[in-house]
Amino acid sequence: MRIAVAGLHTECSTYNPVLAREADFRVLRGPSMLKDAYFDFLTHFPAEFITTLHARAIAGGPVERSIYERWKGEILEGLKQALPLDGVYPAMHGAMFVEGLF
Repeated sequence: MRIAVAGLHTECSTYNPVLAREADFRVLRGPSMLKDAYFDFLTHFPAEFITTLHARAIAGGPVERSIYERWKGEILEGLKQALPLDGVYPAMHGAMFVEGLF
């Protein structure tokens, strides 16, 4: 079984005027994701995990639009390159807000 793993993870407050920028995130790409303690649980399952990108930050203001667009593109391209897949695990957080997106 081939499962892709990717995500953007942060908690945003639209009342915070300070944009979350790339330097505010801990970014993992490719195989380094499976070596990180955050994703260690995946190694306990009998599947092939194809890791693309995961960016995580503590709570803050809206995410800078340009970095979101770049990371989104990187994730989508990684998924495309990984095809065929049996599934996708989106390691995300539901309270992210991106500058200029409504």
